[in-house]
Amino acid sequence: MQVDSRSCQFLFKCMVIFILAMIMPEFVWAKWQLEQTQDGNWISMKTAAGHQLIVSEDKQKTQFLLILEVPQNAPQVPLEAELRIDNSDTIKTQLKLLQKQPYAMAFRIMVASHEEPVFVAGMIDGLELEIIFGKEKDALHSLHFSLLGYTDAYTDLQIANDIERLDLQWLSENGKHKELNCYLKAKLFTLALRERMQGKSYKQVRVILPNVGIKEVDSDTDKILASTFKLPTKELPRHSSAKKYTIFNACMTDKLPWR
Repeated sequence: MQVDSRSCQFLFKCMVIFILAMIMPEFVWAKWQLEQTQDGNWISMKTAAGHQLIVSEDKQKTQFLLILEVPQNAPQVPLEAELRIDNSDTIKTQLKLLQKQPYAMAFRIMVASHEEPVFVAGMIDGLELEIIFGKEKDALHSLHFSLLGYTDAYTDLQIANDIERLDLQWLSENGKHKELNCYLKAKLFTLALRERMQGKSYKQVRVILPNVGIKEVDSDTDKILASTFKLPTKELPRHSSAKKYTIFNACMTDKLPWR
């Protein structure tokens, strides 16, 4: 039987993430966080009960890893579950067991290819993800993961994968000035859009936007702000960060909307 090399690479990456997550209890706690290592980049969120949801992206494919903290003699976790974002319809999923330790189990969340785009988009636009394992009377009925902050972390993950490393000091020290400037412009756009969506006026938002101390970025601040107010209300995303990766890419290819 032949084994797909890309599948092997993904499984190895999952093992690395699983090990790091187990030895770093502060890895993520109650918020989405970008983690960057030599073995790859991912974002993660940990619940108060210690369960973790980890998201990575490889060659435009988004992968989901679930780590459950379970008692040593816990009943077997069902390998079939349902996913629900907010009040949307549920999506059936398979849980592929990747590794088991005395107090933790790692699963890959398998979403059918025709449902994956809807699920990925829902994660970006949603407020809460529920993973349903069984009936309410079951010991492990469902898990809830907040999606607040997910969109900001996910777009950072996309950018980090494109530019090798998302670290402002590292970008500056390594002469990656365009990447640095484009990221800062995307962040300014996100900030301005968020404030607009909260009902602030053009003048109120302009006062809030900071100068970053880089001429090329600061000279575009007014254009960035104006572009956020040109967006039709019906085109506004639920989370302002949803536009961050689009703006970053447009900047990198010299196709910014305010040029």
